[in-house]
Amino acid sequence: MGTVDKSTVGGNIDASFILLHDYPNNYTTNLIGGVNNLSTLTSLPGVGTTINIRGAYTQASGKILDTNVIIENEDGTTLYNLTSATYPAIKGDSGGIIYSYVSASNTRYTVGVHVGLKNSVTYYCKANNVLSALGLSRY
Repeated sequence: MGTVDKSTVGGNIDASFILLHDYPNNYTTNLIGGVNNLSTLTSLPGVGTTINIRGAYTQASGKILDTNVIIENEDGTTLYNLTSATYPAIKGDSGGIIYSYVSASNTRYTVGVHVGLKNSVTYYCKANNVLSALGLSRY
């Protein structure tokens, strides 16, 4: 399927970039069932916005609680400037895409990468921070 090409944990990032072995033949922005494409545009939604997770095990939605949170990972690494939310997730969903959906334009904006769950609250890194830290762009 793929190989980890870039990865970083610390500061405001806990994310990796997977280089697909069959790129560009299996390149896709498809989220679910061939019809729901993820936009190449990112967004920084505010508190109260509904967001969605597409993790390895979980596909659900929730609301943003705070957009500037500091947490400590299980390994003791401090992460800052994360977003906390109410979407459900379980171990194994880490690295899942977080997106918002705007029905008026039928657009699914990339907003982040799921980091984890702590005390029944979920957390994600902001998409712009991940792209910048890993030297990536969406196209």
